[in-house]
Amino acid sequence: MTILANRVGLITAAAFVMLATIFGAVTPAVADAQDVPPVATSVTAFVGVAGAPSQPFIKAGYLLSNYGDFLRAYPSAPQQMVDSVAGFFTTGGNGMSIYPSASSSAEDLIAAIETTSVPVNGQQPANLLVVPALSQLDGPDYYNVATEMDVKASALPAVALLDLPQKVVTNAMATGETVEPLAVSNMLSKTLPTPAVAALYTSPLIDPNFGHVVPAAGPVAGDFAANDVSWGVWNSPSGAALTMAGYVAQWLPTYSELGTMAGTGLNSFHQLAPSSGDLLWGSRTLDLWDPLSRYISEVRLKQYVASSVARGLQWTVFNPSGPQLWSDINNELTPFLTQLSRQGAFGQGLTGPSFVVTVNKYNNTRADIAAGIVHVDIAYQSLAVPAYVPVNLTARSSTR
Repeated sequence: MTILANRVGLITAAAFVMLATIFGAVTPAVADAQDVPPVATSVTAFVGVAGAPSQPFIKAGYLLSNYGDFLRAYPSAPQQMVDSVAGFFTTGGNGMSIYPSASSSAEDLIAAIETTSVPVNGQQPANLLVVPALSQLDGPDYYNVATEMDVKASALPAVALLDLPQKVVTNAMATGETVEPLAVSNMLSKTLPTPAVAALYTSPLIDPNFGHVVPAAGPVAGDFAANDVSWGVWNSPSGAALTMAGYVAQWLPTYSELGTMAGTGLNSFHQLAPSSGDLLWGSRTLDLWDPLSRYISEVRLKQYVASSVARGLQWTVFNPSGPQLWSDINNELTPFLTQLSRQGAFGQGLTGPSFVVTVNKYNNTRADIAAGIVHVDIAYQSLAVPAYVPVNLTARSSTR
């Protein structure tokens, strides 16, 4: 079955009410239905040199659930990969896979990034993407790998976590200037495909056990996982509620610099007080144009809803499209979306319902029915802006 999700867009409240009136949108009503299986939200793909796996069944994408499993699976992994994965599990990570590259060259990393769409043993593709060696690249190589990460993340779907080049961080520390970091974020925001699903972090971290300098993306991915367990994927993965488990930023910008950086999509670290430790500070993507895809939490919630519903609709391939199937789909999706609404995943600022499911004769024509496809359109209120977020899916149906 093929199910595709469209890009994030805006629907104003007035336009939404008009469309619902014209096209007969189905308003929420709790009903007995099958459960939508929620997908995991922080499965992380680590791409890079990892050494030979210890067993032949451990292939690219093999799911590993803890640090010990990783060490046993990849006993000869280089220090950079070891430190990055250790940071992931230390800050709260709970599931990751390795997608090995032949070397840390831009060409080999790009080739390995492309393989992240191949899950192993029925596992779902990753929804966070990390390349520890990215920070060692510079110039065109850096931008080429970062762009490939964003493109692949958009296709999975996932969020790509990017590190600044180490040379840029070192210069910023030496000069006290933020010109180079801002230049990198500005360049990425202009060159990445829209809508960008990549987030950029300012500083490597120093691990609390051995003093190694670790690219931030691995530990940040672990913080994302901790955030999801405690508050949900719709919560902003940053701030005082999340700790870095003793990891210390190599470079801490001033508070005023943090504000300037946020405007260019550059996330950083901050210390509220010496006792608080360094905190993840900032949760924006590099998309400066769309107010919904501007925020990591908004992007990840849409991906979560689309992926979960896509998995939940696999059974439709055995059923002919028509009023009965449309009703069954609505009855399946409504409890899932109602539960998310009750948990606070959706906004409540507009006069309309928190979400709407549309699957009827107005968005499913006779030609669609004959072709064996069924369109399912979901819209829910954003937490970030007063607008509905559309999630448009196409599932397979029987042509009998």
